[in-house]
Amino acid sequence: MVILGIDTSTSAIGVGLGRDGETLASAQRIDARGHSEHLAPLIVELLRDNGLVPRDLDAIAVGNGPGPFTGLRVGMVTGLTMGHALGIPVAAGVLYPVFGLLLSPIIAAAAMALSSVSVIGNALRLRAQTIFVGAY
Repeated sequence: MVILGIDTSTSAIGVGLGRDGETLASAQRIDARGHSEHLAPLIVELLRDNGLVPRDLDAIAVGNGPGPFTGLRVGMVTGLTMGHALGIPVAAGVLYPVFGLLLSPIIAAAAMALSSVSVIGNALRLRAQTIFVGAY
């Protein structure tokens, strides 16, 4: 199973590919205001560099924050649109800071599917007076 992970919850626009629980590749661009300009080309580049086309994807995992709404909606709309067009499932995941490790959206989505934990939360300090908090 090949999964595309998308995360746009911070200024780092990140995408990754996973196959059967292993990370194949990932890429990112840092641009706090460039999510809509960079995300689609980044996905195309990642697929191409790994000898894949969108039809090779079996599922898409999209990071759903916490983070600023503008960045999040770019990732969510891109993931949902691709999933709808390809006829594949789309799952929402979170970039979790767990035990000092950042889990990718691919791993987070898998952990959510396999976990018996009912509530998971995290917080992200974006600016001096802005903190985003999520409970899932």
